[in-house]
Amino acid sequence: MRPGEVSLAHNGVLFLDEMPQFSRSTLQSLRQPIEDRKVHVVRAQGSFTFASDFMLVAAANPCPCGYLGDKAQNCRCLPHQIEQYQSRIGGPLIDRFDMFVAVPRPNPDHFFDKGDGGSKGGCRIESAELAKQVANARSFARSNGRLPVQSYSRQELCDPKLIEEKALKLLRKAAHSLKLSGRSIVGTLRLSRTIADLDTSFCVNASHLSEALSYRKTWSSHGGQS
Repeated sequence: MRPGEVSLAHNGVLFLDEMPQFSRSTLQSLRQPIEDRKVHVVRAQGSFTFASDFMLVAAANPCPCGYLGDKAQNCRCLPHQIEQYQSRIGGPLIDRFDMFVAVPRPNPDHFFDKGDGGSKGGCRIESAELAKQVANARSFARSNGRLPVQSYSRQELCDPKLIEEKALKLLRKAAHSLKLSGRSIVGTLRLSRTIADLDTSFCVNASHLSEALSYRKTWSSHGGQS
């Protein structure tokens, strides 16, 4: 027995490009490793367990032609084609993603500009600066005696010492209006705690919670690649 991709990505990142192109059975098999952070395999030779604590990152076009929601190019897909394409991933797996980020096509006038990597207004953040921000957030969390955010339960994340009452009220209201599942609520709490750490804030406030909720849109509601 040899470890597969999810085990090779242990303590790292598993990136799936063109996610809807994977078979449905392959995608659904990711659910158990994401939850348990390990893979159980039973074969004639015996039972095997591989570690698989990874961060899942995926890219997907919003439709087969890729232009759904594009402001400059009309989508050529029929409604049933879009629905069939987007349903390949499945709701239970989509529910395990905490962030959805739209990546629109770059403006050709800005793409070849020097100095900012094609980002309008030169607002691009380099990888080194991002790494520094992550390191500072982790250091801030450790200095306050906190474990990695993924190890916290819902009850711990709702502790008044970690989140303001106003933020909890906002989340409660959003959970009703957006029909968030229990998993989505916990994911939003963890994401807001991470945002607060990046902001070196001891407590999650309404602003941190609002930003976390802004990432709750599904990939199908975005224009451009997600």
